[in-house]
Amino acid sequence: MLATPQWDGRRGSLFLFPGYPFGGMVGDHLLFLWKDPRGIYAVSLHAWSPMVQAVATLEAMVESA
Repeated sequence: MLATPQWDGRRGSLFLFPGYPFGGMVGDHLLFLWKDPRGIYAVSLHAWSPMVQAVATLEAMVESA
């Protein structure tokens, strides 16, 4: 786990998975995972450099959900 950010009121866990094959189907992905009373949710994207841009893009995706 990289961090536990709070994006748009959603506190969750931010992960960076290793490349395929050891990262499995989410290899090289950033993944934000959170839960609320309705369920457990995850949003991911393929990471790139600079990582700060990939994280900002993932945050924007979570905020738009």
